[in-house]
Amino acid sequence: MLTVGAGGKLIHPAITDMEAKWIVAVVFICAVCCGTKADVPKPTSLDTNITSCGSSKVCWFSPANCSLTGNSSCFFSSFQLNNQNVSIELSGWTSGYIALGLSSNNQSQAGDVVFVCGNNTNGTFFFDTVTQNSTGWNSTNVTTIYTVQGALNQNQTQSLIQCAFNISAILYNSTSNLSLANTTIYVTYMNGSTSGTTLGSATTISKFTVQLNLTNNNVNSPSGTIVSTVSSLNITRDGCGTSKLCMSSSTNCSLTGNSRCFFASSKMSNQTFIFELSGTTPGYVALGLTKQNSTYVFVCGNDNNTGTFFFQTATQNGTVLNSANVTTVYTVQGAVTQNQSLIQCTFNTSTTFNVSTRAADNSFLVNIFTGLTNGTQLGNLTKMFESSVADLSNATSQMTTQNATNTTSGTNVSTGSLLNITRDGCGTSKLCMSSSTNCSLTGNSSCFFASSKMSNQTFIFELSGTTPGYVALGLTKQNSTYVFVCGNDNNTGTFFFQTATQNGTVLNSANVTTVYGWQGTVTQNQSIQCTFNTSTTFNVSTKAADNAYLISIFTGLTNGTQLIGNLTKTFESNTTLDLSSPTGQQTTPTTATPNSSNSLVSLWTQVLAVLLSAMSLHFITSYSP
Repeated sequence: MLTVGAGGKLIHPAITDMEAKWIVAVVFICAVCCGTKADVPKPTSLDTNITSCGSSKVCWFSPANCSLTGNSSCFFSSFQLNNQNVSIELSGWTSGYIALGLSSNNQSQAGDVVFVCGNNTNGTFFFDTVTQNSTGWNSTNVTTIYTVQGALNQNQTQSLIQCAFNISAILYNSTSNLSLANTTIYVTYMNGSTSGTTLGSATTISKFTVQLNLTNNNVNSPSGTIVSTVSSLNITRDGCGTSKLCMSSSTNCSLTGNSRCFFASSKMSNQTFIFELSGTTPGYVALGLTKQNSTYVFVCGNDNNTGTFFFQTATQNGTVLNSANVTTVYTVQGAVTQNQSLIQCTFNTSTTFNVSTRAADNSFLVNIFTGLTNGTQLGNLTKMFESSVADLSNATSQMTTQNATNTTSGTNVSTGSLLNITRDGCGTSKLCMSSSTNCSLTGNSSCFFASSKMSNQTFIFELSGTTPGYVALGLTKQNSTYVFVCGNDNNTGTFFFQTATQNGTVLNSANVTTVYGWQGTVTQNQSIQCTFNTSTTFNVSTKAADNAYLISIFTGLTNGTQLIGNLTKTFESNTTLDLSSPTGQQTTPTTATPNSSNSLVSLWTQVLAVLLSAMSLHFITSYSP
C-alpha cells in the first residue's frame, strides 16, 4: 500500500529509502484529463507488491535479476493467471513511458495491442492502449481491461513507473481480437519519451515469448516460461566463491568466446535456483542435474538454420537428449555470438524439481554437456564437466570432480551402436565424398565416407570407415596438411580421436587446437564412425576463399592408440573443394563486360569458361556419392 510521507506526499513502499526530494505525489487522473478512452478503467493507487516471482507468476527482467527498487536501468514484467483473466505488472526507469506489446505472431511491429504506462510532463501517471504501425502510434479501444493501478516516483532526471492491470484472456480492440489462451504470445517491452500524454517513438528493450496455460487455474503454481533473446550477456567469474558457485571445463578459462571454455554458476534466492551457462560451441551447451536416478537437462542452443538462440529442457539417455517438459523453469535469457560461436544464457527454476524442497536436497551430480544442432534438434552430447556438488545454493560448496575433459576432448559412444551417419543431405546441405559411389555406411561392406558443412565460421565433419584400425580425414592447403583421426584402440576395442600431420605415407601426432568437440564409436564388425567440429581458420585465414582444400580419406592400422604402418589413401580429390558448399564448387569472380578492343580475347574466355564449367560438372558428378 502507498504510505503518506512528509508534506502529505504518497510514497510507494518499494522506494521508501529514496530521498524525499526525488519523490512526487502520485496523482491518478480521469480518462478525460489524460486523454485515455472511456472504456479504460480509471487508474487507482498501486497496492500490488512486485514479489514472489516464480511462485505464483512468471517474471522477466532486463538485465537479468536486476533490482526493482534501486535507482537503476531495471525493466520488469510479470504475468499471472486467475481463472480466465491475466494480471500483468510493469516496472521501469524512464523519463517518459514504458509499454508492453502483445501479439499472436512474431511480427516486426510491436503487437496487436500495446499497453502504455506513462509519465505526463506535469508529473502525473497515465495509462493508454494503442497499436503501432510503420508511421507511429494509433489509438485503439480495448474493452476487456478490468482494473488499472499505477504509481510514479520521480527524481531529478527520470521516473520509476510501476503499474498493474487485469485483462481478459481474449482481448477485443478496434482492429482485431487477440487470444492469450494456451498459445505462445510474442511480447515486446519498450520505452520512449512523452510530450504530455503524446507518445514519442519507441525503443525496444527486449522481445520474448510466454505461454499461458489457462486450463490450470491454480494461481499458486507458475503459469509458463518466458524466453527472451538478447544481443549479448555479460556472464563473468565475478562473485565466484562469494555470491555464486562456479564450475568450468578448465580452470579460469575465458568466457569471452576467444578460447574453448564451458562454464556454469548457481545461486539460490527465495527457493529459486538462478543459473548461468556459457559455452564455446556452434551447437548447444547444456546443464545436467542428477538426483535419485533422475536427470534434468537445461539446453541453451544455436538454431543453426537461423543463427538464433533457443532454450529446451530434456532428459538424458546415454549420449542422447530427449525433449521433455520441465515446468519449473520460470525465465530464460540467452544470446548467440555468431562470429565466435559463443552461447550464453541465464535461467531460474524452482529448487524442488518435483523431488524435495529440503535444504539437503540441494545436492546434485552436475554435468556440463555440449553437442551439435540441426535447427533446434539436439545431436549426441559430449560431456565437458562432471562433479558431485554438495549444495548448489552454497558459493563455497564442496565439489567432487568425477571427470573433466580438455579442449580437444569428446565422448565415446557405447560399442555396438552407430552414430547414424547417412547420405541424407548430400549435395543439398552437406558436401559428401566416399571411396566408392553409394557404398554402404552400415559396416556391411568396405566403405570410407566423409562429409562437411559450415555453420557460423565452424566446419562440421562426419567420418565413417570399415577398418580394424583408423579412418582419417586429410585437408591440405598451402603445403600444410591437417589430419583428423578416428581410431579403434585395439587393446580395449574402444574409440579414440587424434590430430596429426602427414609425412608421405606416415601420420605423426600433432596438436590442432581448433578442434572443439568430437563424438565417436567402434562397432564389433569393425565400423568406425565419428563427428567433430573445428574452426574454419586452421590458423590460416577466415576469408571465404580459404574454405577450399584438397581432401583425402586415409585408413591404416593401430597398436593401442598408436598409428602404425603406412597409411592407405581411399579417396583423394583432384582439385580443391569448397568445404562450405554442398557441391564443393568454388565461387568465381565476376568480370567486367569487354569492349571492342578485347572482343577476341572475350570470345576465347567464354569458350574456356564453358569448357571449364563442363569439366567442373563432370568432376563433381564423378565424386558425388
